[in-house]
Amino acid sequence: LGVQGDVTLDMLAAKLGPRGAELLEALELLQASGEPLHVELRTPSGRWLAVHGARLTSKRKKRRRITGAVLDVTEHREREEEMRKRLDFERQLVGIVSHDLKSPLTAISMGASMLEGADDFVVDRIKHSVKRAQQLIYDLLDFTHARLGSGIPISPQRTDIAQVVATTVEQMQFAHPDHTFELLPYGAVFAMADEPRLEQVVTNLLSNAVEYGDSERPILVRCFEEDGLAIISVRNEGEPIDRDRVHTIFEPLERDEPAESGSLGLGLFIVDQLVRAHEGDVELHSGEDGTEFQVRLPLAAGA
Repeated sequence: LGVQGDVTLDMLAAKLGPRGAELLEALELLQASGEPLHVELRTPSGRWLAVHGARLTSKRKKRRRITGAVLDVTEHREREEEMRKRLDFERQLVGIVSHDLKSPLTAISMGASMLEGADDFVVDRIKHSVKRAQQLIYDLLDFTHARLGSGIPISPQRTDIAQVVATTVEQMQFAHPDHTFELLPYGAVFAMADEPRLEQVVTNLLSNAVEYGDSERPILVRCFEEDGLAIISVRNEGEPIDRDRVHTIFEPLERDEPAESGSLGLGLFIVDQLVRAHEGDVELHSGEDGTEFQVRLPLAAGA
């Protein structure tokens, strides 16, 4: 603050400019009532100061004194401001990608439908590209809700999740005819779940198994009850996941290398966030005998 030697509170307040009066008022309140002092002030030179104070009373001598500290927190405030700007930029960027691209993609999809019959190969390529771009947008929206918002919204209701799993496996088999999916039979399993979101969880797990598993070995899928929980298991054979990656596998943008599909690496992150929204959890077991993801959800009442 440019002062040397002993400094009175009035001198300190004068150096702080207009905000100095606020400090003096806080000090008076501290002296009168013992209210702890926590004030952040900006000096005329642009530095940020955090002022903390407390009143101490000596019972033996019946004396009161005030002790405290003045900390320069300029760098901390600058980092906070930089983080705030970065988050604002991320929100704006995701908003542009997720909202402004929806209209042109919809127009492209409609145009491709009108071209059917002219050149089916070209039309199919256009449709596939549009579908992939739309999925990237939906993943970005979910990422935004989970990371920057209040969590991914769901609308749970009593659902036979075994049926959801069976339908999803059937769709994945149609989409990946070069892979084998084996669904082990089990009866109905009811849980409070958002059906489209649960389908998204199973799809992401199956897509991960397709991408990283041994294509010549079947992907085993189970849905069953155990210890009062609804369990969804997806298991594939292939190279085990490195131990270093096991602890970060559900973090966003975590992957070994860019995938040919153009994935953002958000699939398992979204799985984890959606399962958490359903008040469940995901377990991962990976070794020489294969890799298994287990989703555990509370059973619906009366199940």
